[in-house]
Amino acid sequence: MRERLFLVIVYGFLIGFALICFIPFWIVLINSFANESYIQTAGYQLFPTSFSLDAYAMLLSGEQVFRSYGVTLFVTITGTVLGVLLTASYAYVLSHPKVKYRNILSFLTFFTMLLAQDL
Repeated sequence: MRERLFLVIVYGFLIGFALICFIPFWIVLINSFANESYIQTAGYQLFPTSFSLDAYAMLLSGEQVFRSYGVTLFVTITGTVLGVLLTASYAYVLSHPKVKYRNILSFLTFFTMLLAQDL
């Protein structure tokens, strides 16, 4: 009997947690089909009464999607290239024994890694 009660409590907790995680996605999905003026007056709701495809028509009619993908690709490629160049430059400086402040830079890198590990 105690084991069955424990399972009911655990399953209830898991179902409640799943609903808490699912509700924001549901609100975004359902309100994407709502009329903009209805959202401004009534706010976001779990089951809106008005239905409109205006948001999807605006999204698919213009070049917004292509511009958004372009910005995403630019930021991703630029960030990756700059990150690799910065990391490689720093590693090159740390690898040479003749660099004046190599030990201090190594300590700062190690210390930062120790602090980041706790986060």
